[in-house]
Amino acid sequence: MYSSYVGKILFKHFKNSRKLSLNNKNLIQYRLNFILNNKKLAFFFKDFEIKKKIFFKKKKEISLNSYIEISNFASNKLIKKFDLRDFNTLIKLNDYIIFLLKFNKKCNQNILRIFKNEKILLLKLLKQQKLNDKITL
Repeated sequence: MYSSYVGKILFKHFKNSRKLSLNNKNLIQYRLNFILNNKKLAFFFKDFEIKKKIFFKKKKEISLNSYIEISNFASNKLIKKFDLRDFNTLIKLNDYIIFLLKFNKKCNQNILRIFKNEKILLLKLLKQQKLNDKITL
């Protein structure tokens, strides 16, 4: 017996969970203090999947702004070449960024871009799975 399709409800709740309030936040320019490339991104994603945090040099957790830069780099990479496993990790990373936003007054100006890219990637996934005609974001 098959269960009923509830994809529209799931994506509606997912979309609503991504509404950010940046009213009390100062948007700043930020530069990473390390070079980000595909090899490091794979290491960071693996670290995040295991520990649910990313540590720099295995000692100290990276800052919110570094998480935003990693997410921005990853989402731009995924727009060019989509990978479902990395997209899954990116969504978890963005969830953690939303959580960290509650505790920080300053955040990277790329914060809006990462969620715009996430929406583009989600639409790409829906199109790839042939669900885009059933679900509108």
